[in-house]
Amino acid sequence: MAGFAEYVRFPANLATRLPATLSMKDGALIEPLAISLYGAKLARIQPGDRVLVLGGGTVALYAIYWAKRLGAGRIVAMSRSARRRDLSLAMGADTFITYGQDELKQVTESLGGLPQVVFEAVGAEGMLSKAVQHAGQFGRIVSLGFCTTPDSLIPAIGSYKCVSIQFAVGYSMTDFLYIADQMDKGHADPKAIITREIPLAELPAMMSTLRGPNDETKVQVHFC
Repeated sequence: MAGFAEYVRFPANLATRLPATLSMKDGALIEPLAISLYGAKLARIQPGDRVLVLGGGTVALYAIYWAKRLGAGRIVAMSRSARRRDLSLAMGADTFITYGQDELKQVTESLGGLPQVVFEAVGAEGMLSKAVQHAGQFGRIVSLGFCTTPDSLIPAIGSYKCVSIQFAVGYSMTDFLYIADQMDKGHADPKAIITREIPLAELPAMMSTLRGPNDETKVQVHFC
């Protein structure tokens, strides 16, 4: 991929000048921030909305970040393990919950009601069904997980609740420029999710590490 090359040639009209206050490290985070912002805007978050975010990766963490900035009330982050608990809370979640038999009760109690917005940011089989199970009446589900395998759910459950599901990928240049201007002006520092910086020569080994169990969240590659 060109993004992992030391030099890349591309059309000038695709380039964006970063504000002088941002470093190249900051600029590298705009893309994942833009993905989550696009999803948060599609969720039509209203002030005080109860929000559930499924997942603990980069997109999920930034979904929490934007939900908070867009006026959400209480936010619950839920993942299979607790290793992203601190980051989820730092990004703006009020509570972190791991998947389990009592998760529906825990989420409802923490939010003070069923979620009005659910972000599915895992992209694994069964997560859409989980999102529908948790969503409240007329709940709005935004799928940011980009699952590439068949994923089944029971339509009747969604029908009884009248939920809507929005699939999203990408972002607009408007979102990108907005983030470049607004970065670090929110309630949390987006750079908090960076767990390691490595030189380009170490990228192959890191890719192998990331394919298995690991403790990384966001790894940045530098060229000097």
